[in-house]
Parts: sequence; structure tokens; C-alpha cells
Amino acid sequence: MNALAVSWTGVWMAGIHESAWHAVPTPQAGQRPVAACGHRLSGPVHRRLGVDPPQEGRRTVCPPCTQVIGHSGKPHRPRVSARIDPPERDPDIDWPHSDPDDEDDVATRRRPCLDTALALLCLCSFARNCNSCADTPSVVT
Repeated sequence: MNALAVSWTGVWMAGIHESAWHAVPTPQAGQRPVAACGHRLSGPVHRRLGVDPPQEGRRTVCPPCTQVIGHSGKPHRPRVSARIDPPERDPDIDWPHSDPDDEDDVATRRRPCLDTALALLCLCSFARNCNSCADTPSVVT
């Protein structure tokens, strides 16, 4: 048994925002507590007295600290609350199998009326004396 285990008086400490209890020898007045594993505790801490580690469900017990002080018990595992089911997975994206901008692929076009009108305007702009546009007023650009 080492000197730290002999001088250990049964103080377990954990910082407010830490997830593990550490075995801490009695600190001298005015010094920051240093755990048996070498971890320095700073800021506000929770303290439990007793040779056995605290059996609180939110924090684990530091395994190196239990080895250094010679604690024979197994490290305490936290109690797990009821599991929450993960959210449903988003459905896979249904990507199109062909390019909708491809002029040759008419099956995937989503605006056939607009495509027809644009094609008609395009033809009329190249051929001013088109018979199909004789009844419609011309647009001045």
C-alpha cells in the first residue's frame, strides 16, 4: 500500500461540471484539491465523505483513483435512464434518372405548355414571315 492510500481519509470530490468522482487526500488549507490520479479540481466542487465511492447515478468513479487508493470494488457505472428512441430516419432522396434540361428527353419535362410556347417564340424570331404567327399581334422588342 502506498503513502497516498495510507493518508487518504475517505473524501470523494467532483467539480460541478465534471462527470467523475475523484478520491482526494485531505488538502491543506488554501490549496486546490488534487485527486489521487493527479487531476486538479478547481472551482466549486461536490464533496462526499466515506471510504466507498458515492453511488450517485449521474457521475462515474475515476478508475485510476480507485486503483491508487487500493479500493477493491469495481468502478461504479452510472444508472441509465429510459432510452429515448432515435428520430425516424429521413426518406432517401428520389433523384431523377435523366436530365430535365435535356431537349431530347421529353418524358421528364415538367412544363410542356411553356416549352411549346418558348419553341414557338424562338421559331418566330428567326422567321419573321411565319404563317403560324399571322393571326397574333407582333411584339416589338
